[in-house]
Amino acid sequence: LYAFDLKGNQLFRYAVGAHIRSAPAVHPHGLIIFGTPQGKVIALDKQGKLAWEADAGANIDAGAAISDDGRIVIGTDLGHVLCFDAKGALLWRFETGDDVRATPAIAADGTMLVGSYDRAMYAISPNGTLKWRFETGGRIRSSARIDSRGNLYFGSQDDFVYGLSAEGTLLFKHNLGRDVDSSP
Repeated sequence: LYAFDLKGNQLFRYAVGAHIRSAPAVHPHGLIIFGTPQGKVIALDKQGKLAWEADAGANIDAGAAISDDGRIVIGTDLGHVLCFDAKGALLWRFETGDDVRATPAIAADGTMLVGSYDRAMYAISPNGTLKWRFETGGRIRSSARIDSRGNLYFGSQDDFVYGLSAEGTLLFKHNLGRDVDSSP
């Protein structure tokens, strides 16, 4: 992982021994959070020094999401959605049926929304329990986007883009003719 200032000068480099697919997230405490192919969640301080490292148990391709209260949520290739506190302690683990490669989205009420390769979009309450599950016809790699009303939008590899209410009710789906892997 590399950090640069606004003039392009390298501030630091942190090596993990493999390529990093997980987009880094900046925590309100100034930590830089990302996942690794070796199944680690890493937090660096502003100088690029290791603040903490947590074992996720599987490859991480998705980026982390940070809740308003500072919790860190990230998915793994074992189909787990993990929630850590700002010190790296695991708060809960939620299981989907397949890889989670989409970065979670967090609604205003703290609900975590994340798609899985098991073809479902999950709404997970702040305490790690299932609120609802919405089935699509294909794997979900797309991260959800949430509007000001709490509705969410995402794509699936069934060629559709979906709009759901905050309660998980289908608002619309539109066939785009190809996999929808990117986020709306």
